[in-house]
Amino acid sequence: SEEQVGQQDDSLTASSVLETILGCSAVVALHPDQAAEFAIQLALLLSKPFAVVPCCVYSAEFPKRKLNRTGGPVRTYEELLEYLQQLDPRIQRAELDFEGKCTLLYMTAADAAGAEPSPSLLKAVFGSEQDDQQVGVNEHIGEKSGSPSALV
Repeated sequence: SEEQVGQQDDSLTASSVLETILGCSAVVALHPDQAAEFAIQLALLLSKPFAVVPCCVYSAEFPKRKLNRTGGPVRTYEELLEYLQQLDPRIQRAELDFEGKCTLLYMTAADAAGAEPSPSLLKAVFGSEQDDQQVGVNEHIGEKSGSPSALV
C-alpha cells in the first residue's frame, strides 16, 4: 500500500542520515542558534573534531544551563562561551576576523581522536538510563568503526 511505501522511504531516509552523520569527518556550525550546544555534544559523542561559532544565548529557552564556576544561569554571550567550553576541557577558543559574533569554539582532530565521551556528557544527552535508540546507535557505530561499544 501507499502507506507502507511511505514508511519504507522514511526509514531509508533516517538510515542514510544516520550513516552520513556517523561518517562525517567534522562537525561545523556557523551561528547555529539553539543548536550550538547540540552540535558540540554530537561531535564529543562521536569523537569528531568540530568548529562551532555560537551566536545567540537563548537563556529563556535553556534555563537549566548553569556555569560550573558560579552555579548561576547562562545569560550573556560570554557566559554561553564559558558554558560550552565547560562541556569538555579539550575545547579551545579563537577569534575570527569578521563582523558579528565571531568566537570560534573548536576541537582539533588530534584532540578528538581516541577520546571517549565523558559519563556526565552521556547522562546529559541520553538521561540516566540507556534507551533503545542509544543501543541502536551504538550497534550501528560499532558496525562502522569495528568497535561494539563506540559510545559507552
